Amino acid sequence: MNILNRKDKNDDEYYFLNELKLIPGDIILERGLGIHSKLIMEKTQGSFSHAMIYVGGTLIEATVQGGVYSRVPNRIVVPNENYLRVLRPKAYLDDESKKNLCTYARNMCGSAYSIREALIVTNDNKPQYSLTRGQFCSRLVAQAYASIGINLSSNIDFCSPADIEKSSFLEEITGLIYKGTKEQADFAYENSTHEQHQKRAVKWVRKSKKILSKEKIKTVFDQKSNKNSDIATINDILMAVYQNKANRTIDEQIAAAMISTGYNLGPFDDIERNPYRYSIPKFHSVYNDIPLDEREFNLNKEYTREKHELKHRPHNYFASYNNLKDNLNSPTFKVCFEIDLNMIKALNERLKVLIEYCIYASVKLPMTSDEMIMIQSLDRVIQCGDNLFSQTPPFS
Repeated sequence: MNILNRKDKNDDEYYFLNELKLIPGDIILERGLGIHSKLIMEKTQGSFSHAMIYVGGTLIEATVQGGVYSRVPNRIVVPNENYLRVLRPKAYLDDESKKNLCTYARNMCGSAYSIREALIVTNDNKPQYSLTRGQFCSRLVAQAYASIGINLSSNIDFCSPADIEKSSFLEEITGLIYKGTKEQADFAYENSTHEQHQKRAVKWVRKSKKILSKEKIKTVFDQKSNKNSDIATINDILMAVYQNKANRTIDEQIAAAMISTGYNLGPFDDIERNPYRYSIPKFHSVYNDIPLDEREFNLNKEYTREKHELKHRPHNYFASYNNLKDNLNSPTFKVCFEIDLNMIKALNERLKVLIEYCIYASVKLPMTSDEMIMIQSLDRVIQCGDNLFSQTPPFS
């Protein structure tokens, strides 16, 4: 269930999602223009061929090309405003439900795309339960909602984009799609750091699964279900390393695969692509020439992006911290922690630059007191991380 691609571009009109108005849990439906997309819509009697879920700052989706990974909202562009739709639950979702929903979707990252099961969606007679732990776009969204007790369809595992579109539990939210410029569209079609990191992640996941398969390790024990599950996600791979820690070779090979595929370089991609975010003089040179009203809007947009990072990055960091603390000699958990530590360092640097510039420009950011406390604690968090990392044996 693919997305609009470069050859589908319309040279006259470009429509985008207004990320500032999205809230975690929002479902985005997209209409592709490829033959397969038209076939999906025809067979399922719907207006859309792809579904994604917004988890704050990013979207989680399942695609044929990479399986389940995240996607940046500002990279979505369509030639007609009717080719995108934002859906939201009619019933109120409390913060805990949103958090659990988004965590479920994020935890599916690394899952393979199941073409076979995606095709079954177009059939009249469908099984009631999934045949594998593979994913496709609408299944991912439906299963994420089912994890918090909301069934968007009578058949969660073989739910189609049309089922989501017609779900009585959801309502369309208007005013979240706007007409943009050709410059925005050109930017959206450029290769992003996000895509670069995703490609590396796909390579690492596939390589890791081969390493585990060669050692005849194809399942991990899931404590929640109290049974073995096929290795599907990034979390499953890490659990396999932990549950087989007596096999040092597996640990070393999977850590080495992180490095050889460049998976560990993700934190540095944005620094290379957008150096102004990490330097006060460069930030000034970018923003000082922008008109005041536009400048304030863009600064608020910068902070909104960082605010979402501030919500989930520390969670990843502390999980990695505890994993390494309990497994100081593990190369895999060392590399994982180094990635999350570098992510926190980059976030901290961006926030310092942004806040210092806003003080200079007399721009008030929409920052809560809780967010300010979190930001002020980042230096101490990083120091603790550096101390832990220094206790680990070298690995290269």
